[in-house]
Amino acid sequence: MNISIKNVNEEDWRVIKSEAAKNNLNIAKFLNRVIIDYKKKHTEENNWNDILYGKKFLSEKDAKKIKEVMKDVRKEFEFRAR
Repeated sequence: MNISIKNVNEEDWRVIKSEAAKNNLNIAKFLNRVIIDYKKKHTEENNWNDILYGKKFLSEKDAKKIKEVMKDVRKEFEFRAR
């Protein structure tokens, strides 16, 4: 399939061409590889893995304390306590 790409910055185009040449690829194959790599890094599954299994922002102690405070707030304002 032939596709035209318009309005690409000259400097960016030079970078694409040089990176393709460094990898012994034509521009089409290079762009396909870039897109595949991008998809691998930015899939929804990877995002959820980062959220669920990535670096924790709270210590276990802090998380327990927040949970206790929220339980008290729910009781105080008559929300369902969990």
